[in-house]
Amino acid sequence: DFYRMTGVLSYIKHPEIKFTSLADIKDVDWYHLSGADVVILQRCHHVVHINFIKMAQDMNIKVIIDYDDDLLNVTNHKNDSITLEEQRKNIKMAIHLADEIWVSTIALKEVYKPFNRNIHVIENCHNDFVFPLDKKKPFNMETKKAAYRGGPSHDDDVYQDINDLAGTIIDNPDWNFTFIGGDFEYISNRTKDCKNHFYTKGITIIQFFKYLQKDENPNIVFFPLITNKFNQSKSNICFLEATYAGACFMGNKGLNEFNLDY
Repeated sequence: DFYRMTGVLSYIKHPEIKFTSLADIKDVDWYHLSGADVVILQRCHHVVHINFIKMAQDMNIKVIIDYDDDLLNVTNHKNDSITLEEQRKNIKMAIHLADEIWVSTIALKEVYKPFNRNIHVIENCHNDFVFPLDKKKPFNMETKKAAYRGGPSHDDDVYQDINDLAGTIIDNPDWNFTFIGGDFEYISNRTKDCKNHFYTKGITIIQFFKYLQKDENPNIVFFPLITNKFNQSKSNICFLEATYAGACFMGNKGLNEFNLDY
C-alpha cells in the first residue's frame, strides 16, 4: 500500500484528478462509488471482491486491480487462506473481469497475462515527499552492521540459509546483526552464546524507515528468498529500503529483480 497505492496516489496533485479512499469503509455500497470514473483495488482474491468489481462495472466505472505478489502460486507457509483452490478461482476471475491490471514486475505480468491482456508493469515508487532524496544516507565504511527485515511469513526463506547465517554471526563477533520484524528461533538456538545479534518486533513503515536509516544505518541489508515460483515475481521493495538507508543490498541473484542481467 505504501509503495503502490495510498503512499503514492495520495501525493499526486492534479486539478482534474481527485482521489477518494474507501479503505476505512467496512461495507462498500453503490452510493460510495457514485460519481467515480475509476476504482483501483488491491490484491483481489475473495468473492466479495468479485461482487464489488461487478457492481462498479454495472455503474459504468472502470476497474483497475493492482498486484505486487503472485497470489496464484503462494506457497503454504505464506498464507493458507489464499492457497485454496476457491481463492485461486476468485483471483483468476477478478483479473479476467478487470478493465486493467497493474503489476510490479515483468515476471508477475507473465503469470497473470493468460487471464487479462491489458496488463501494465508499474514499478514500486519511492515517496520522495516523505523521504526526500537529498536525505538519503551515504554508504559508510566506519561501522560493521548487517540488517535483515521480514516477519514470520519468511521463516522458510531464512531457514534455507540457516547454516550460512548462523556461521556468519558466529565467525564475525566484531559485526552486529539485527533482525527487524521477527525472532528466528532456529538462528537463536545456534548463536545463543553470541552477543552480536539482536531482534526487534514489527513496526510501521514510517517507523521502520526512521529506524533503519537513523538508528541502524547498516552497511549491509540481506534478504534471502527461496528460488521458487512465488518469489520469482517478487519486487524490489527491500532494495529500495536498503539503498535509501545507505546500505549495500544482498539478495538472490537467481531471482529476477535482484539479477542485474534481467
